[in-house]
Amino acid sequence: MYWVHHGRVRIVPGIERFDGNSVYFTDGTSREYDTILWATGFHASLPFVDESLLTRQRGVPLRYAGGIIPAGLEKLYLIGMSAPRGPQIPIYGVQAEIALRMIALHEAAGEGGAGIEAYLSALQEADDRIDIVRAVWNEQMADTQRLLDALTVERKARLLEHARA
Repeated sequence: MYWVHHGRVRIVPGIERFDGNSVYFTDGTSREYDTILWATGFHASLPFVDESLLTRQRGVPLRYAGGIIPAGLEKLYLIGMSAPRGPQIPIYGVQAEIALRMIALHEAAGEGGAGIEAYLSALQEADDRIDIVRAVWNEQMADTQRLLDALTVERKARLLEHARA
């Protein structure tokens, strides 16, 4: 946006076609470019998931855990579908670490899994935002970490109780 405001990047009409460095626009004009930044906005496409499995709001899958867990689906982790404002690379690492915690909980729970989506959906609001204020996303992630800590303690207590019985 900085470069748009300062005239280095131009927003143009719709593109009809390309021919080498020539770009032909839907308004009938054309212009030569050596660099094009094609910013289409946020489109939450998941072609590898049957659309009937997703619960969407405003075209975006509803999710828990800072955008990681899709509503109604267990053991599917959406890394990168949230774009908290600021640098993105740390986001993916944070989300991947939480997904690894969830996988470990599922593995420890055995064949039936840990029911993490059901657990989180009972305690968190579903969110459809992709573009999100970093502080809000940070709060979602801290809440998810806290809830996973509580779930881990609960699972360990059950195992100890079961071992004593």
